[in-house]
Amino acid sequence: MSLLGDGAVHYSVSGLWTAAQHNIPVVFVVARNSEYRALKEFSRFMHDPDAPGMELPAMDIPGIAASYGVQSEQVKTLSELTSAIRDGLSSNRPSLIEVSERRLADSWVVRSFSQARTP
Repeated sequence: MSLLGDGAVHYSVSGLWTAAQHNIPVVFVVARNSEYRALKEFSRFMHDPDAPGMELPAMDIPGIAASYGVQSEQVKTLSELTSAIRDGLSSNRPSLIEVSERRLADSWVVRSFSQARTP
């Protein structure tokens, strides 16, 4: 399992292609917050809170994954996320799950991961 923010997908999009080409059974869980959050925090630390280019509006992450041949879906509830993680872990192929509700993505990803791993 790989937990990523949508900004990190930009840096590691080749991982989706590699997983598809080599049929690597990894589940990519993407917390969608429509920004480069780590870079925003770093720019604040560097006293440049208004650094440009930190927003990622309208990025179709499931579409990008599907174009590489990775099964993908969007989820909006904790139960959908938990189910999608379980399905992905048992599928023996790469998959991507986008948690598309920004205000809930952070807490859902962490809670769902721990619930999905419980036998």
